[in-house]
Amino acid sequence: MVTRMDQHVGKIVAQIRDLGLDDQTIYVFSSDNGPLYSKYGGTDCEFFKSAGLLRGRKGSLYEGGFREPTVVRWAGHIRPD
Repeated sequence: MVTRMDQHVGKIVAQIRDLGLDDQTIYVFSSDNGPLYSKYGGTDCEFFKSAGLLRGRKGSLYEGGFREPTVVRWAGHIRPD
């Protein structure tokens, strides 16, 4: 699934570049919040360390439950690190 999404996002970025709109485009990619508890059908969160160093999981009030990964790219405005 991740490979397919990466390919499709790459096609969109290529099309935007081909149209000469890359410098005027803000790319925002965001994901779902927190890993699901294993007993509710999620993966083995402890084994995969799905929440990293964050406490809690989806539905909790800890940072592991409501933080979500986000990537933003805006050429000439946000420094790539």
